[in-house]
Amino acid sequence: MKIEVLKLSDEKGRFLLRETSSAFVNAIRRSAMADVQKMAVDYINVYDNTSSLYDEILASRIGLIPLTADLNSLKLPEECRCGGEGCPSCQVSLTLTAEGPKMVYSRDLFSTDPSIQPSFPDIPIVKLVDGQRVMIEAVARLGTGKKHAKWQPAVACGYKNMPKITIKDCDKCGRCIDECPKQLLSLNKELKVKDLME
Repeated sequence: MKIEVLKLSDEKGRFLLRETSSAFVNAIRRSAMADVQKMAVDYINVYDNTSSLYDEILASRIGLIPLTADLNSLKLPEECRCGGEGCPSCQVSLTLTAEGPKMVYSRDLFSTDPSIQPSFPDIPIVKLVDGQRVMIEAVARLGTGKKHAKWQPAVACGYKNMPKITIKDCDKCGRCIDECPKQLLSLNKELKVKDLME
C-alpha cells in the first residue's frame, strides 16, 4: 500500500491510498472512528438550570463539545491506578456558570487543567434571557468511539474510489466536455482529464 498525504491540518486530513482494497481502507476508517482515544465530557452535575433547555439536553450538548488534550499525560479510566474512580491522571473537571441575558458558548467552560479546553470556542450551548441562569460542573475523561459517539475523534470519515477515465477515438468535438457532470474534462489541443483530487 502506498500513502500520499494530500492535505493535513489540525481540522482536516486527506490522503490518497494506492495498491490496496476497499475493505482495507474501510477497516482504517472504522478503526479511526472507533479506536482512537479522545477527551470528552462523560457526566455533569447540574446545580442550577433555569434556561429553556432540559438538563439532559444541556448534558448532551456539552458532551459533544470537542476538547483539546495531551493524550500522553492522560490515561483511560479503566487503565488508571485509581481504577476509574477519578484522579488527575484520568479525568479533569470543567465548570460553567452563566447568567442571562447572553448566549453561552463553549469558551464559557472553565477547566481545572489549562491544557484541556474546548477545541472550538464559539460553539453555542444555550441562550439565556434575563433572569435565567446555569451552573454546571462537568467531568471529562478519555474514551473511544466504541463506547459512545461523543468520543469519536472525527465528525466525518469516509473514502471514495478514484475513477478511471480512458479516452479513445477522440475527434476533439468537445461534446464529452459538455456531457461530463463533474466537469473533469478539458480541451486545449488535446482532450485531458483534470486533477481528480480537486
